Amino acid sequence: MIDHKSLPDSNKNTYIADSWEVFMKGVVLAGGTGSRLFPLTKVTNKHLLPVGEVPMIFHPVRKLREIGIEEICIVTGVEHMGDVVNLLGSGKDFGCRFTYKVQDEAGGIAQALALTENFSGKDRLCVISGGISFKSGFF
Repeated sequence: MIDHKSLPDSNKNTYIADSWEVFMKGVVLAGGTGSRLFPLTKVTNKHLLPVGEVPMIFHPVRKLREIGIEEICIVTGVEHMGDVVNLLGSGKDFGCRFTYKVQDEAGGIAQALALTENFSGKDRLCVISGGISFKSGFF
């Protein structure tokens, strides 16, 4: 159990609990067909559409970075993986490292999370939908 007094004051994703460290990694779920946004999603993934001045997927990535998470796994479908990788790259521009997982067919959130098992190891995960933007101060 984590002693809440040991939670960091700064943007670090490491917590000290009972003299061992627990790291937190992030997962952005960026799959789905985007049927409610059709015809915009006929040619692109909904997470690549702009919300404000940036693509939708930037919002959860930036939120994970704000809370100090540096290792982020992006899960998306096979049909849009190339576009997502082309947009986000290695993570260098965001100050983090991205790992990508392909969800070969629509299988829902549980299947998408199962793909991240090797990525997470024994570390804790913060999972965010790729289609969410946050009001300032939310986290």
